[in-house]
Amino acid sequence: MTDAEARIDDEDVKAKLRANNNRAVEMGVFGVPTFVVNDQIFWGEDTLPMAPRDADFT
Repeated sequence: MTDAEARIDDEDVKAKLRANNNRAVEMGVFGVPTFVVNDQIFWGEDTLPMAPRDADFT
């Protein structure tokens, strides 16, 4: 059994997944892949090049 398989039933893992899912819904995420940069949502792999352009790395 792999570590991933062992963790499937871990209640902490399930709670984190639920929390992440709830946060994504609250943020307006509606598909994958979704990237959030400086509170701006980028949806879809074709938008990935735009994310670093709009990022403030300072």
